[in-house]
Amino acid sequence: MVTADGALSGIVDRGDASVADPATDFAKLPPAWLPAVLEGYGGEGREARVLRHHFTWALGRLASPDPVPGRRHWTAPPLSRILGLLCFLASGPPEPWPSLAPPS
Repeated sequence: MVTADGALSGIVDRGDASVADPATDFAKLPPAWLPAVLEGYGGEGREARVLRHHFTWALGRLASPDPVPGRRHWTAPPLSRILGLLCFLASGPPEPWPSLAPPS
């Protein structure tokens, strides 16, 4: 973005822009971070959608479990997302997270 006199006033990065459920942005974070991050955003009801995206992506990743060379993000190892979810849910997260987990 540029001001009327030509000075740079900001940058708009639409590299990941899409028309999608906003919960997908939160589902890119490690599960252990979710309670604190979502609390900062306020509002209710995102938790179930975030978990749905996490589980959908985790199960989809199991269909092609080969590691992708050069990937260094937390979900690059094939089982990392599903293990992250299992560890998060087993750690006793605050409500409403436990009530959203599948029954044991």
